[in-house]
Amino acid sequence: MPKVGELLLGAGFVLPEAIQTALVRQRLENRRLGELIVELGMLDEADLDAVLAIQSELRAGRADDLASVVGNRLGAILLASNYVTKAQLDWALGRLEDSDEHLGEILVSRGVLSSAQLSGALVFQAQVQARRSDRFKLGQMLVASGDISEASLLEAVERQKSTGQKLGEVLLELGAISKPALGAGLSRQRRCIAAAMAAFSFMAGSSLPLNAAAATTRMQVSARILTHISFRSMKTPDQVSITAANVAQGYVDLDAPIEMEVRTNSPGAILVGISLNSPEFTGATVTGPSGSSRITPGAPSIVMPSHGQGMRTETLSLRMRIELASNATPGTVLMPVSLLVSPV
Repeated sequence: MPKVGELLLGAGFVLPEAIQTALVRQRLENRRLGELIVELGMLDEADLDAVLAIQSELRAGRADDLASVVGNRLGAILLASNYVTKAQLDWALGRLEDSDEHLGEILVSRGVLSSAQLSGALVFQAQVQARRSDRFKLGQMLVASGDISEASLLEAVERQKSTGQKLGEVLLELGAISKPALGAGLSRQRRCIAAAMAAFSFMAGSSLPLNAAAATTRMQVSARILTHISFRSMKTPDQVSITAANVAQGYVDLDAPIEMEVRTNSPGAILVGISLNSPEFTGATVTGPSGSSRITPGAPSIVMPSHGQGMRTETLSLRMRIELASNATPGTVLMPVSLLVSPV
């Protein structure tokens, strides 16, 4: 059973220094580690509650939700089904940034994958996603943290059906939530998914009982979840200043690069997921060691090369030019970027 500190650290909720400080205090006070980290001001109580809920799934032997988080990645499904090789998937992922096609369409159009194989993989992916509980959905997480009411969520969902907007955008228009609270909720959602992946990776090597649905998903994706990967943020701007000149040119460059330390034993590349948690921003160009890549809500990840064998620590430095929406106005906003890393 993974300890709560391992999940918090692996998902990027806290830094190693926070764990060490809380452990020292825990020896003196004999209290729960998570409570101490919250009391020290290094973690929000809502974040802790979300991670404890994930941990309880493992303790109770209920793994469907955790398996669905891992298994909904099309690339992992195609690899585990032996439909593509890792080299073919790496090549297709590299083509995403220069193409309007989706991953499956690229593989089919180049003859790597048949239409029938893609359809089968997409059906499996849809079945896995359908099993995911509300706990990983943004709206329910915001209700659980007390940021919005159940009534506000229902109203926003109804409006979303007719407008096609993102849930966060609708909640902002309704005045049901502030931009900082929405940004924190989106960040919590990404990190909880990372915590679920860390927990499921631990489970894959354990003897915890699984029901039939979870066992099926585990069998399909086990080749991808045995790899360990975690990260911590080393340098991230706290806020972004938008000037009138930025609005006129349609973008803003971050003053300093985003730096993070990645610890992994993955023999392949690293997939860096980048989420823009504010309606003022529509996309971004990210420049790293392997060149520049453009991210959008439809393609929110880039592939970074990873070198070496065995468990190792690598530092990634990413410069970012963020594209502004047409209705963006001058001002200062909280840093709108959330990061998540996983092995390819």
